[in-house]
This record gives sequence, structure tokens and C-alpha cells, in this order.
Amino acid sequence: MKVGMFHLMILFQGISETTTQGTAFVAGMAELRCKVNNTEQLDVDRISYHWQKETSTGPEAMFEKTHNKLVKENVHKKFLNRTMILNTNWDLYLYNITIEDEGKYSCHIILKRQKWDGIHRSTFVLKVIANFSTPEIVMFPKQVNTTDLLKLECSSKHGYPKPGRMDWIVSNSTGKYNIPHIPLIAQDEVSKMYNISSNISLLITENTKVTCELLSENNVISTVTEIGMDDLNPILPMKPSNDLIYISIVPAFLILIVGFIYLKWRMKKPTSVASSQSRMRHSALPAESNDENDYPRSPCTALQHTPLCDLNPQNSSIRGTNEHLRESEEPMVTGNS
Repeated sequence: MKVGMFHLMILFQGISETTTQGTAFVAGMAELRCKVNNTEQLDVDRISYHWQKETSTGPEAMFEKTHNKLVKENVHKKFLNRTMILNTNWDLYLYNITIEDEGKYSCHIILKRQKWDGIHRSTFVLKVIANFSTPEIVMFPKQVNTTDLLKLECSSKHGYPKPGRMDWIVSNSTGKYNIPHIPLIAQDEVSKMYNISSNISLLITENTKVTCELLSENNVISTVTEIGMDDLNPILPMKPSNDLIYISIVPAFLILIVGFIYLKWRMKKPTSVASSQSRMRHSALPAESNDENDYPRSPCTALQHTPLCDLNPQNSSIRGTNEHLRESEEPMVTGNS
């Protein structure tokens, strides 16, 4: 309520007003100037003095001193233990600056005579700055062919306020060239700081020097990146990955196994046919008898000479047996006949 009362009282006639502005860096200190003249004539015991920040939702009390005594009840919590007053000129120091501290502040001094009379009001506009990091240039890919475009990226981080643009400076034997470029800008939702990046593609045919410059509240330029022709190595053939090697080896190995099994089967097939034919021939012959007086019943056991029996070498033993039988059956000739 006091803040509102003070805000109305300063409208009285005779009040002096000033407007100033200044800058402060994030995490640093800001000096909010009140610009009061003839402060030595002011009786601190008769003065009520306070600072407030002007916002869209209303003033936020930062510092208050009445009859030379501090009053903390009305101070907004985000300004507690962050301020210090200078009684010599009624300026206020604000510490641990954040981006949210940017804005408009007002200083009010009210003198008590027969009633509270506003005698001074000052407005101070604070601008907060966060320096961007030194821009860094990265080449993609690191190894290029002289016939390919070289992609370059320049980036800078953690700056405020929003930057304007990022320019490229390219120089070679033909001259120095400034290449403006619209960068990609992103703001962090928590810190409210900005990150910026820019990409260009260049055809490198000779020794070249490249830099990039960030145009912001405080312009920042990168270090010089020198691209020499000796540094441009040809692109090597891409080596096949292990996955491709496995994919090609496994089918070949399977084909080799199947081929080996098939060859083995083909080598065994003639023997099996010969065995089948042998079994068929033996099944056509009569079974052997255990009686020694029985003759074999094969056609070749008869006292006949057939071409089949003569040509088959397996029947040589049978022919011998038949010839022996014929000799035994011939009549024995004696000398008396």
C-alpha cells in the first residue's frame, strides 16, 4: 500500500524528473542511478525514499527507507538481499543480475513538511547483456576431395540479447569476400539466452582463410581457420562394415556345405546301384544245399556248356566241378579190352 501511496504523491507540483539508462552483464552488478541534486540539503530524518521496478502487472518494491530506517516488509522477494543504497547520491546497486532484471526502474524521494510532498522522481532503463561465446568453425567432412564442396559450420552459445546475423569472411589469392548469412537462432526457455549457428558450403581450389563474425550487442569474431590444399586428403574408399562381411560370408558357407553334401551323395550313388544289381543276381540263383550229394541247381551245373556259363568268370569253379563229374562217369578202359 505504501508503494501505491508514494506513486500518487510524486505527482505533486514542483517535482523534478530525470531519465537515464545503463547496461549490466549477466551475473554482474548494475548501478541504478537516481540523479538527485542537492542531496546534502535533504534531511534524511524527514525523507521517505524507495526504488521500484515497473512491470505490466504493477510496481515491484525493491528498496525502501523511511526516516532513515529500512523497511523490508514491502520489498519483493526476488530483490531481497540483492540491493545496496548509496546515501551520497541515492543510487542503488543491484547484484547477481539475471536476464529477468532487464527493464524500467524508478526512484522516488518524498519529503515530509506539513504533509508528504514528492520532490524527486527518476527513471532508469536497464539493459542486460550476456556475451556470446567465441564463434567456432567446424569442417564437415574433415577429409574432402578437391572436387567436392566443403561444408563449414560456425556456432556461438549463451548470449543475450537476440543477435542480428552471422557473417562469413573468406579470403584467398583473388581477394577477400564478405558473405552475409541468415543463421539459425534458438532461445533457451530457462536461461532465456540464445544459441546461434550458420552453415555454408565452399568449393576449395587453393589455400583459403575463413572466419565468421557474430553481429550482436558486442560483436564477436572467430579465430581464423586456414584451409590448405595439403590438408585436403582424398576421400578413401569406404571400407565394408563387419555386417556386410557377415552377410556375404554366411550364404557362401551354406552353399559350400550344400555342394559338399551333394558331391558326397553323387559319389555313393553308383556303388548303391551295383549293390542292388548284385543282390538281384544272387536272388535269381538257387539256395545252396547243405547236402554234399546235391548238385547246384544253377543252369550252369547241368552238363551243358552255354555261352552264359562260359562267359561268366564267376562260374569258373562250377565248370570245373562239371568237368570232373563227366570224367568220373566215363567208363574205365582196361588193358584187356
